Amino acid sequence: MNALRIPETLLQSATRPFLRTGDIVIVRYCERQEAEKIHIEASHNLITLLVNGRKDVFGADGKVSIGEGEGFFLRRGNYLMNERFFRDQYYESLLIFFTDRVAHELTADLSTDSGNGRAEKDLVRITAAPPVDTFVAS
Repeated sequence: MNALRIPETLLQSATRPFLRTGDIVIVRYCERQEAEKIHIEASHNLITLLVNGRKDVFGADGKVSIGEGEGFFLRRGNYLMNERFFRDQYYESLLIFFTDRVAHELTADLSTDSGNGRAEKDLVRITAAPPVDTFVAS
């Protein structure tokens, strides 16, 4: 099974609006077909904010399931994903891709070492909150 390399494959599509600035790419992703266990190769770190539908992500850290208004952080790497409809007959999310340099700048002041080996996770859930909804709407 071939992996879908993102964001490169998404940026080649003329039907997906995107914004690129320096080391950050934002893509509005909308699909009218549900997807089952798509193999994704993320060449950049990624934050996904779900607008419509449901999503399951399978990675080395296990499975994360999210619904509308929620999101997740993915470290660059390989994952399997399901995309499902919820109310409407489409799936929509906002994808924010960024390089390792940007990730290090954003987290420079955060301590992630618990003293027990590797503390970082490849897949982290972002719970729904009014500021996230406002950001997505804008």
